[in-house]
Amino acid sequence: MGIQRWSSQIPLRIGNTPLFDPILNAIRASSLFLTLAATNRGDAAARTFELMIEFFPSKAKLVDGSIQNIQRDTILKWEVEFTEIDPQVLQNMGENAVKKWVEKIGEDIVWGPEQEVSLLRFDDWKGEYVRIEDGEEIVEEIDRQNGWTSKRANFFAELVDLNLFSKVGYVPSRLAAQMVDDDWATQRPLIPMCTELTVIAEEGDVAGTETAVTVDWNAVELDEPTDLVIAPMPDTEMAKLFGIPVDDRDKEGERDESSLPIDANRNLSEDVEDVDVQLMEDAVNVVDDAHDDELVHVYDKENPVIEVGKLWPSMAEFRMCFKTYAVKHEFDAKTVWTDKKKFYARCRGFDGSVRPCKWYISARLQPDGSTVRVNQIPNQHTCITSSQRVSTMTSQLWVAEKITPILAKTPNTTAKKLKTDLEKMYPIKLKYTTVWKAKQRAMKNLYGDWANTFRMLFNFKAEVEKRSPGSVVEIDTEVSEAGDVKFSKFFMALKPCIDGFKAGCRPYLSIDSSFLTGKWNGQLAACNALDGHNWMFPVAVGLFQSESEPSWTWFMM
Repeated sequence: MGIQRWSSQIPLRIGNTPLFDPILNAIRASSLFLTLAATNRGDAAARTFELMIEFFPSKAKLVDGSIQNIQRDTILKWEVEFTEIDPQVLQNMGENAVKKWVEKIGEDIVWGPEQEVSLLRFDDWKGEYVRIEDGEEIVEEIDRQNGWTSKRANFFAELVDLNLFSKVGYVPSRLAAQMVDDDWATQRPLIPMCTELTVIAEEGDVAGTETAVTVDWNAVELDEPTDLVIAPMPDTEMAKLFGIPVDDRDKEGERDESSLPIDANRNLSEDVEDVDVQLMEDAVNVVDDAHDDELVHVYDKENPVIEVGKLWPSMAEFRMCFKTYAVKHEFDAKTVWTDKKKFYARCRGFDGSVRPCKWYISARLQPDGSTVRVNQIPNQHTCITSSQRVSTMTSQLWVAEKITPILAKTPNTTAKKLKTDLEKMYPIKLKYTTVWKAKQRAMKNLYGDWANTFRMLFNFKAEVEKRSPGSVVEIDTEVSEAGDVKFSKFFMALKPCIDGFKAGCRPYLSIDSSFLTGKWNGQLAACNALDGHNWMFPVAVGLFQSESEPSWTWFMM
């Protein structure tokens, strides 16, 4: 594979200070399994590798309809050369590596055309068996079992129904195909194409004598090929053929002509001309699928119409549309009563003589348990407009719903710009804090809670190690006095970066860190090298709380 051992004699420096050995150990550990694989291949006493496939209990559904059980203790073992399981070759083959193994399994195990072999490994993190679908996952599992040192690896397999979205797909079983061929040859003998006919007499022979003449039916040709037309059989004749009793009423009701046209060359247009067009138009019934008891919800969320008898799909949707309606019509309302079943609100405004507006609205949940109907709006508005004023209708929840489409397209939009855009769209004034908190709510709904993303770090580590074997990802945690496990430090060096540093960079590493000024504080550390063009080449990144000696020691080790 062209892997050379890393020499600790290469002088590594940070500025003018020699870099201590732990960084070398981290880089060596990232390519440990490849170094072992190369070492084993050079050992003349250990050039074979033992693979073991243990089958789970399965049922093989063969093409002839029979079912063959595969017992739990079915284990396949074979030895292969190290050149056949080269990690780099397996990774480059992708799903073809798994197909090759399945073809090997098919020499001893049978399965049907509607089945496929699922190669499995046990995932300690998930606590369950996970399917292997490409060569990278095979290399990762052998590395997890330390197979390059022990020269053996164990896998699991089972028969599953064919899945159209599977990467591996259907691979035919050679043993099953051989069984079908053997069964056809033994139980279904071929009819010979050359037969012997007994002829009573031929020209020039004495009448009454019998002679045998061999006829080659492959050489027989028809003088005048004709189209074979099979006349339809009457229903009563078909019933008699299958032994079904026929009634006299069936005979009387049978039509004289066949249900199929006798003339096969009859033009389709002739049949169309026989159809009464007027009769077909009269036969069409206009069906109205609307039901009197059916509740129909038709509304515009941006321009809702609030009137008596209007229906809404839920109480939450009605309250949101009511706030939009109040903003659009420039009035402020006070919610007097609201719960899951009823809603009651009054207008907060006053007329010119400081008398309160008498407008109010009531809505109630319908018997279906979800639909909300507007029941009363008895009075008209007498208040002055609330335009260009801060309104209680523009709550955080309402603002969050309006800015969610904007943040879905441009997540980096600032709260100040969102406030300006909303004030242009609606005749209102908004507080900056309301928009800022609404943005946090909308971002949480779109992308999840930021605090909970720390719990996904170990999933991220497992995915990186799965997709890029040989990468180094380390996560450090701390336990508080209350017993809570909290994130402390993070380190990551991807395998391509490690290989690039060893293959084409100068023996020089530079480390530094920068402050994080966002929602979460701390230090972003980076380790860079110089390539042949004196360009910066990233090697590793990390996160820790502050630039302290313990933090840098953990990062370098």
